[in-house]
Amino acid sequence: DEKVYKFWAWIILPMSLSAMAISFALKPRREDQAYKALLVLQYVLVSFVSEILTIVGFKFAMSQIIESSVRSLVLLALLKFGLKFRSRIARLSDADLSKFLTNDVIFGGVLVGLGQLVFLMFLSIQCDGNVEKDKDCVPSDGPHQLQIHCNWKDCKRTLISQAGLSCMVALFTIIKLASGFVPKRILDKHVISPKKVLSMDLNAEEAVQAFGLMFSAGCALYLLGNYGAKGDFWNKAEENAAYIVPSFGGSCLLVMAVWKLVVISGEIRREAEATGHLHQDESSSD
Repeated sequence: DEKVYKFWAWIILPMSLSAMAISFALKPRREDQAYKALLVLQYVLVSFVSEILTIVGFKFAMSQIIESSVRSLVLLALLKFGLKFRSRIARLSDADLSKFLTNDVIFGGVLVGLGQLVFLMFLSIQCDGNVEKDKDCVPSDGPHQLQIHCNWKDCKRTLISQAGLSCMVALFTIIKLASGFVPKRILDKHVISPKKVLSMDLNAEEAVQAFGLMFSAGCALYLLGNYGAKGDFWNKAEENAAYIVPSFGGSCLLVMAVWKLVVISGEIRREAEATGHLHQDESSSD
C-alpha cells in the first residue's frame, strides 16, 4: 500500500545508497569477478528491483514511471562513478590506503555517516508507532486499510523532513568518501577557514564552496525544524517546500563538490606534468 512505498522506502533508500558507496571503498584492491559481481548485484537490488516494485505499487502511473526512470539513471551514474573511484583508490600507497580506510571509510562513512542516518530514522518510526488512530476517518475501502492510511499521514511532516535530511547526509558522506583519494597536501589547500569567510577574503573556488555550505546548512536547518513536528502539512505549498528545500540543498552540495573536483583535478594534472618534465630534464642532463 501507500505506506509501504512512501514511508519505508524513504527511510531505507538513503541508508542503502550510503552503504553501497561505502562497500565500493572497503576492498579496493580486490579484483576477483565474484566480488565485482556482488557490487553490481547490490546496485541492481537497490535501484531496479526497488523501482520496479514502486511502479507496480503505484499501479503503473505514468508520473511514477518517469520518476523511477530518472532515479535509475542517477543510480547508474553513481555505479559508474563508484567503479572508477574504486580503481583510483586501489592505486594509493599502502600508508595512504590505510589512512583512507581508517579515517574516511570506517570513521567518516560507517560511524558518522551511517550513524547519523540510523539516528534520523528513529523519530519517523517512533511517530508511526505512537500516533493515535484517527477516529474521524470514515471507512470507504475497508476499515483496516483506511486506518493505516490515516495513521501514517500523521507522520508525514516528520517523514519527509527526515528523508530530505537523510539524502543530504548520504550525499555529503559520498562526497567525503570521494575526496579521500586526493593527496592530503592538496586537499588542505582547498579547505576554507572561518576567518577567511568572516573577512570575505575568498577566491572564486572558496566563494562557491562557502556559499554552497552555508546554503546547504540553511536548508538542513529548515528540515530539522520540521523534523520534530508531528502532523500533516497545512497545505500543498508547504508540502512542496519540504520537497524543494532538500533538492536545492543537495544541488548546492553537488555543485560545490563538482567545482572542487575540477579545480583539484587540474592541480593534480599540472603537478604530474611538472614532475614528468623535471624527470625528463634530469634524464637529459645525465
